[in-house]
Amino acid sequence: MKQISLWIILLLVQLSVFAQKDETIVKIDKVEYSSIEFDYHYRKNAKILDQRESPQMYLERFIDYKLKLAEALRLKLDTVNNFLTEFQNYKLSLSNKHNAQGIIRDSLVHIAYKRLNEARNVSIITILAPEGSDTVRAFKRADSLYQALRKGASFADLATTKSEDMALKPKKGNIGYITGNMLPIQLENVLYTLKKGEFSAPIRTQKGYHIFRVNDITINPGEMRIAHIVKFFGTDSTQNKARLDSMMLIHKEIKEGADFVKLAIMYSDDETVKETKAELPWFKINQVL
Repeated sequence: MKQISLWIILLLVQLSVFAQKDETIVKIDKVEYSSIEFDYHYRKNAKILDQRESPQMYLERFIDYKLKLAEALRLKLDTVNNFLTEFQNYKLSLSNKHNAQGIIRDSLVHIAYKRLNEARNVSIITILAPEGSDTVRAFKRADSLYQALRKGASFADLATTKSEDMALKPKKGNIGYITGNMLPIQLENVLYTLKKGEFSAPIRTQKGYHIFRVNDITINPGEMRIAHIVKFFGTDSTQNKARLDSMMLIHKEIKEGADFVKLAIMYSDDETVKETKAELPWFKINQVL
């Protein structure tokens, strides 16, 4: 029969001690099992079973498992055909699961990368329906606009006259260019299924119902940095005319090869121009500086 020697001191300590020191706690047939291995199995089982038992109680099951493992090895059960077949099938199932996860991950990465490389000009018609409001009325109103669009109504006209987003009415519902990771994923998924010129059915959000239209699809230029020369206009039309004439002369000099930064320092109304050399911060598409 097997000899088992135990270091009793480990039976009386808390689990935190196991993670701090690597000490042998069990020896079976000259094979030593460390406190770190015990700690790993203890935590793993506690997580799987969603319960906690004391280290002392779990130690009994740990020893019993190692005894059975030693006996199985002594009987060479790991060389039996049934075991080898089952073990190979298990490894194959793990491999297939890992490969499937990898395929899904790679697919999502590819989708995200493709979307980040595209910029889409989008317009929206919004019918407000905050929590507590009559959402049925709001949906019927949004659906009536959707049906009108299907019959050939102008999206820009409906966005101007029927949309309830007051900020976008003057812009005919246009929010400018968007790219991946700029909108909630459920809206992004809808927008990236639409082709140029197509519009969506009404989509529910916390704000209300929205109909989206993709006006244009182009390449995302990425982050950009530009320099500028600015003249601030006021209320005096005569002074404004003089400023415009000055800008036209500056533009003419730039086209003829004059140094942009020197002209900016001489003529720009931007007081920071000397420090920044007329450059604005890096910005992305549709970002307000």
